[in-house]
Amino acid sequence: MKSLLEIENIEKKYLTDSQKEVVAIKDLSLSIPKNKLSILLGETGCGKTSLLNIIAGLDSDFKGNIISNYGNLNIAFVFQHYTLFPWRNVINNIAFSLEIAGVKKSKRLKEAAELAKKVGLQGFEKNYPHELSGGMRQRVAIAQSLAKKPDLLLLDEPFGALDNITRTALQNMLIDVMQTEDITIIMITHNIEEGILLGDKIFILKSRPSKIIANYAVSMEYPRDKKSEDFVQIFKKISQALSTRVTDFMMRPF
Repeated sequence: MKSLLEIENIEKKYLTDSQKEVVAIKDLSLSIPKNKLSILLGETGCGKTSLLNIIAGLDSDFKGNIISNYGNLNIAFVFQHYTLFPWRNVINNIAFSLEIAGVKKSKRLKEAAELAKKVGLQGFEKNYPHELSGGMRQRVAIAQSLAKKPDLLLLDEPFGALDNITRTALQNMLIDVMQTEDITIIMITHNIEEGILLGDKIFILKSRPSKIIANYAVSMEYPRDKKSEDFVQIFKKISQALSTRVTDFMMRPF
């Protein structure tokens, strides 16, 4: 199967407030496999979000090429911070893109209700964002993106601000999405465990400028056991690629 995207020789520069030029990304190339979950993993500030913005088409001020092997792609983006409409309840937030697309009310509400159930929000359909926990709001944001029926879903550290229990629940929800939807996902994280738990392909980024220093295919079946030998070996390889002691990462809260 052909890759979904070919990302070729990306270079991104910024000007600081003092007009000093900073090269954030240089000569970065990678292939995004179709219908897989690809992880962009690296330390904070290594250019992951900049790259995701370029892939999403939110930033056109760069050099290089983003080539789709499957024509124009329908892309959805879930940001770190929730982008919900506070005056809309759960169902109407999820149904927003369907409403914009002109889908009849009865049909869009039915599809939104199905998505609410899929992401574990049954019983909360009439609640408003301020009545939901952080984890629930992120579930709404993901369902809202899935309503667009995207070919490519971009996730920018979607679980970073959540507690461990909620984070685990949403990780499991994302695995279920991958197994039941015809979708390609690119997700940013700086957490090694999360990358291995979720990713089919893990790209390791290092700054600066940002570049790919290693990539790993993860063939373990879901759910993945963090105590298994395969998991531990991949963990060690990624830690070594990041020049970070394994024990330091194991002591970080997850």
